[in-house]
Amino acid sequence: RTVVPYSTRREIDGGSTLAGKGLELAWLADPAERFFLNVQGSGVVRLPDGSERRIGYAGSNGHPYRSIGRLLADEGKIPLQDVTMQAIRDYLARNLDERDPIFHHNESYVFFRWTEGGPFGSLGVPVTTRRSIATDNQVYPRGNLAFVQTTVPMLGAGGEAVPASFNRFLLDQDTGGAI
Repeated sequence: RTVVPYSTRREIDGGSTLAGKGLELAWLADPAERFFLNVQGSGVVRLPDGSERRIGYAGSNGHPYRSIGRLLADEGKIPLQDVTMQAIRDYLARNLDERDPIFHHNESYVFFRWTEGGPFGSLGVPVTTRRSIATDNQVYPRGNLAFVQTTVPMLGAGGEAVPASFNRFLLDQDTGGAI
């Protein structure tokens, strides 16, 4: 009479939990791309014929999200202040023997479906670039309006990243395991 989470990432990726069931949408050549797509919860897949298809969140295995960036920082492999998606990608590319154990640290797993349009947030409507945010819906109500004041990296005249002021109203249209 309790909810029991589904298999872990290790059991799904490395085991036979789903083998032979014909549930695959596509195979990705790069395990790191697959992992980050799983964390993002939606994306675009380029197929062998060059066409592209959008995939979106269809469900999860019920395990909590655990940050591999935090893991790498805690283990002294990347300084916390330097943890970015690109820094994690670079570390994984240099340390292939550590890749799967690092991925398995995050037991959360997202299942996908083919979608048209989107990407869709947790409200079921497409999110809007630079106008949608994702929050913890146990703290902030979905559909809430927020005013955000921060800086974001922009390309400078020489192609370098420079901080730019970002002040605007945003709509809380999404959530996720990493939030």
